[in-house]
Amino acid sequence: MIKKEEKNFSLLVFSSGKVPFSLNLNKTFLKTLLIVIPTFFLTFIAALSIFSLKYKIELDGLKNNEPAVIQKVKNEKIAIENELTQLRKENESLTGKLSSGDIKSRREPLLELFFTPVGQKNLINRNLCTLENLETKFDKNKVRFSFNLKNNREGEKLSGYVHVLSYSKEQIKFYPILDTDSFDAIRFNQGESFTVSRFRPVIAEFNISANIQKVWYKIFIFNRTGDLLKIIKTQEYFRQ
Repeated sequence: MIKKEEKNFSLLVFSSGKVPFSLNLNKTFLKTLLIVIPTFFLTFIAALSIFSLKYKIELDGLKNNEPAVIQKVKNEKIAIENELTQLRKENESLTGKLSSGDIKSRREPLLELFFTPVGQKNLINRNLCTLENLETKFDKNKVRFSFNLKNNREGEKLSGYVHVLSYSKEQIKFYPILDTDSFDAIRFNQGESFTVSRFRPVIAEFNISANIQKVWYKIFIFNRTGDLLKIIKTQEYFRQ
């Protein structure tokens, strides 16, 4: 039997052979309990469902990305193997030059400002690279010369050094900048280092006086072992 009061429930419990006893329950507590317990279980089930769904999405994503990850590793392996092959070729070239017996340095007419390394080869006729989009822009006390260095070797990277010399009526300027106070001759590996698959932009800046009205350039390109790949003498560029 339940006896209802204003704020409490009184529950009389009868049991055969025993004295009945009364159990007082707070009405507000019962209502709260009836709300909290279902809410807790519903929240737990919802959170578990969301976690399971998120885990499934991440797992599916990893499965979908697995071929791409494998392909990336394969590509990196191929790139490393190609670099090792190139290094072996350069090492063989240097070994051959050193074993040639010619240890005298010399100056070629086209390379009057450069120190010629032992065994240097002229590879210009092989047309391993091309210069494209040559442009010059004058500022008040500066001139900027830019071009694209294009690799003509299909499927192989081209590595080496590039030098740009700026000529005017007053002086010769060097890119990269050289210490002309102790200048003897330019070494091929003092140039700007490059490795190019297809093409690479080169930007050379030179400080010039404001009264210089025209400049022209010579571009020298060497491979890693000092062989000559390209010499270009440009047209004259005039200040506008």
